[in-house]
Amino acid sequence: AQGALADAATQPGDLGTAAAADATDFATAAQGAKADSAAQVKGSNLSRFIARAKSGDALVVTGLGDSIMAGTGATPGTNDYMTLVEDGLASRFPAASFSFINRSVSGYTMAALGVYGNIAAALADEADLYIVSIGRNDVVADGAAYAGMPVQGYRLPQSMRAVEAFIREVRRIVPQADILIHAENPASVYATDSDLRAYNAALSRLAAAYGCEFTDGYGAFVAA
Repeated sequence: AQGALADAATQPGDLGTAAAADATDFATAAQGAKADSAAQVKGSNLSRFIARAKSGDALVVTGLGDSIMAGTGATPGTNDYMTLVEDGLASRFPAASFSFINRSVSGYTMAALGVYGNIAAALADEADLYIVSIGRNDVVADGAAYAGMPVQGYRLPQSMRAVEAFIREVRRIVPQADILIHAENPASVYATDSDLRAYNAALSRLAAAYGCEFTDGYGAFVAA
């Protein structure tokens, strides 16, 4: 059943229209309305960002996610998610300068990031690269610990609509930006591997539909 949902949830313009989504999937109702009128412009994966980095431009990178990207359990400035990204980009593109903004919050779902203003703030950053790493809390949002979060229960189509709404808004508001979507890591707590595999499959199809770069964190962990 989850596999069928994954297939259905990633048809662009099918489940992903702003009109079909829950109001809480969007940063604001106005952003949802704007997303409806936005053309589904396919992106360039990371080609624009890489070209500008090679040219030595000053670039802004914004992260949007949950505890993994927020750095929960990691040492800030050493081995947290955004520091590793910063170190990797600085090493590969020494001529460029990078500014990093992290809009991630531990425990949040994609819908919560919209409701509590993180998505609106991320769009206001007008970043050159957006990195999205989220999903584990969406899978388990029916648990008692998440009683205050919007979009309760594991509803894959709704979660994908929230991600898609963000992609569409980036394409409309920050057309020069590239987007990287990072698959969730294998589960140890909070979510089952079968649910995460279905979630990651849906993310992969959504990324392909909109020309976003997709990184398979799940596969990298399994192969390690």
